Amino acid sequence: MVLNKLFMQRFARNQRTNLKYLRLLFNDHFIVFLMIAIGGLLLAYRQLFVTQQSDEFWHQLWWALFNTLWLVIGLNMGHLVTYFKPADRLFLLGSDQLIIKKYLNYSVILSCSYAFLWQIIFMATIIPIFWKIYNGDMTRLALLAGFIMTYKWLSLLGERDSLLIKTRQSFNSWLMTHPMMNISIFRFSIPVIMIAIILLLSIQWLLVLTVSWLLVAVIIAKMFFISQGMAAKIGIDWHKANLQAQKHEQRVLHFYAMFANVPHQPKTIKRRRYLDYVVFKLAKHRSVMYRLYITRLARDVEILPLVLRLIAVGAIMVYALQAAPSWLIAIVGALTVYLVVFQMLPLYDETQKNMWTRLLPIDIRAKQKAFRLLSGQLMALATIIMIIASIIHGLQAVGMTIISLAVIIVFLNNIYIPRQFSNKKSNQK
Repeated sequence: MVLNKLFMQRFARNQRTNLKYLRLLFNDHFIVFLMIAIGGLLLAYRQLFVTQQSDEFWHQLWWALFNTLWLVIGLNMGHLVTYFKPADRLFLLGSDQLIIKKYLNYSVILSCSYAFLWQIIFMATIIPIFWKIYNGDMTRLALLAGFIMTYKWLSLLGERDSLLIKTRQSFNSWLMTHPMMNISIFRFSIPVIMIAIILLLSIQWLLVLTVSWLLVAVIIAKMFFISQGMAAKIGIDWHKANLQAQKHEQRVLHFYAMFANVPHQPKTIKRRRYLDYVVFKLAKHRSVMYRLYITRLARDVEILPLVLRLIAVGAIMVYALQAAPSWLIAIVGALTVYLVVFQMLPLYDETQKNMWTRLLPIDIRAKQKAFRLLSGQLMALATIIMIIASIIHGLQAVGMTIISLAVIIVFLNNIYIPRQFSNKKSNQK
């Protein structure tokens, strides 16, 4: 195995895995929902600029606060990508110098590419607001972009440095053993202060700040630089390296799980004690299968957050479509209810695949009836929230929303869900 090519081999393998998940994520339902969501948000964004606003509105302090917090959120996107595996601790033993100089350099370059893409996306979304506030001040925008990119680069170098064993403990190593201090100082406080200063300071002082920041950045980068001689004297902390790689992989899977059910992944459950009372009340005087379904839903770490997130996004979109026609508002509400049911179906599949569930002396129709009851309750919850969100648009929008929701609920209950049950039954045969 050529160690120099190891990172690129793992990168290619990881991209193939990501393509599989992306095909799963960008199914027909998600693409339609995404197109409507983007269209609705663009309409709401456009409405903000079309409406005549005074100069005082754009120069209020809370705009600077919003821009600062938004960019800080973007700065926290993108981490060091290493693709380390637990077995590397054994199979790459004695190759620390080559890994530090070659493998981790590729890792930093790739991580910077991903991280810079995130920063560009977050900055691009607020450029129209920035243009309105600062009247097209490109100098300030360029300085802001320069700070964000260099700060993210230094953060990734710091992450790489934390994976190394050095003869003398550095301040960065101490920070990594105190994660709350690291988050509060370097992931929040310093970016907030610096971005706020760039947004609020006059252009003359900004040039002084830029020179000062460049000097600081060069000094910090020199601290993180690893020469050939230094690489021979330090090693890799494989425990930290493997833990960091596992956390990164879990973040990626969790991102996919935010929008779709990720198959072939170990299922984890989490008891949410604040939902115990709700489960008890809803399951009272209900069948055993209903109790099983609702308990699994309440403790599932993927399906329940995904369903609630869909309802929340749908409600926000319905509320934000102030300049949109009533039929578009009704379609968004109906599509949200449909996606809620679509994302609930894996709960039925996973329950049926369990051996103990199949051994229960309960007729298959009773199991399906219990699931339809639970999905009906979630549809009712989503329907109520969509109607409340549409009230701001007037009686016509509310009426069309109610009609579209009634039609989609009848379709889901009488055609879609029974057909899904039939398809799954035929596949099992």
